[in-house]
Amino acid sequence: MESDIEQTHISSTYFDKKQFQKQLAIIKQASELAQRKIDYASAHNDHILRAIEVVEEFLRKKHRLCYGGQAINAHLPAKYKFYDPEYSIPDYDFFTPSPEADITLIIKDLRKAGFTDIAAREGMHEGTIKIYVEYIPVADITQIDPKLYRILSKREYRNDGISYLDVNSLRMLMYLELSRPRGEVRRWEKVFERLMLLNEFSPIKKCIKQQHLFKNGLTKEQADITLDFIIKHKRVFAGADLASYYRGGGHNHNTRTEWILGSKKPILFYSSTPKEDAAYLVSELSKTSDHKPFTVKTYSSKGIDMIPTIHIICHGKKTLVFIINESQCHSYINMLIDNHTVMRIASMDTLIALYFSLGLIKSSFFDMGAMECLANELVHININARNKPDQFLFPFISIKCSGRQTTLPSLIRAKVKRITQKKEKLKQLIDPSHTRQSRKSRKSRKSYAYYL
Repeated sequence: MESDIEQTHISSTYFDKKQFQKQLAIIKQASELAQRKIDYASAHNDHILRAIEVVEEFLRKKHRLCYGGQAINAHLPAKYKFYDPEYSIPDYDFFTPSPEADITLIIKDLRKAGFTDIAAREGMHEGTIKIYVEYIPVADITQIDPKLYRILSKREYRNDGISYLDVNSLRMLMYLELSRPRGEVRRWEKVFERLMLLNEFSPIKKCIKQQHLFKNGLTKEQADITLDFIIKHKRVFAGADLASYYRGGGHNHNTRTEWILGSKKPILFYSSTPKEDAAYLVSELSKTSDHKPFTVKTYSSKGIDMIPTIHIICHGKKTLVFIINESQCHSYINMLIDNHTVMRIASMDTLIALYFSLGLIKSSFFDMGAMECLANELVHININARNKPDQFLFPFISIKCSGRQTTLPSLIRAKVKRITQKKEKLKQLIDPSHTRQSRKSRKSRKSYAYYL
């Protein structure tokens, strides 16, 4: 509104632009002061604070993994925590392999503590349930695959008896947000600020020794076929070799591309049609060998955004190509191969999120520690690049992206559908007596129908 007023000339004896801006500043200051008083009152509401204590007691007992703002805050020194307990109510987001059991237990504990106005509602994202006490959110419960949960649990950070995601997993989630230019970009400023705080007070640990990222690799002919396909079909290259390109700041790119085009390491790229791409590449690569067959193996994301679905092309026991499913719109930059050819390459934000996520997958195809090690190296490069942007030829943050982003209207439609499907189930979790009442109601309707 302010910018519109500044750019618009209003010819009126009743309107003075400078006076209006002063009035607007007064209104803004008053609204901030009023909101601060509201926040203070909420943060000192004994009833709600008791509900939060019940949730915290549950978390200490079950050691579910907290993520989000509360988890980031837990890793920071007291002086730099961004949630002020004087003005904010803790709202715990946590992962669980057993959502129904956890919801039932939390609600049972809340009822024991004397609360009656309790609600469990579908979250915006599938797999997330929000628990409210007196219309105030006290917990976000997100279901994840039990195997992934066990991996994350082994890396947990515990503070005051509550378990939180480790620093690198939190970094991964923040880089994931920054790598999606068609996502919730209004959050970028907040996410970046928190990321910088985390990087400052929980610095990246350097790898002690260089590990093998992937096993085996391609012949030159196989690499040429795959890279030609990536360039021609505008896929986003995400190979580990890109670390060298970014480390050099993108300078001397003509010579820098030699190691990409001449690389015999397994090739990684993003695709919106991984199954079809894998089938096509297998048919083309099969022409290069008359011996062992080419096969495609699939690793599922298990329905969680943190881990990508991957199609892996193998030749006998050799791993050749990893095709990463474009679950959202992932950022990239254009790299000039020659005067007429451009290759899309994953932005650093995309690469960091990808390799941290690969570091959470137990697989015979690559080393988990090496994946995390590469992600750590990329974080170092990324911090240097953003501190000295003039020395690097690529953008501070890319807004070019490939893939289809789930829009807010789509999320709302999906949420409404889930609410319709799960409404009865959530009612049963909140109030087990509801099941008995429903049965009686159905029985009554059947009896009535009989007499009709």
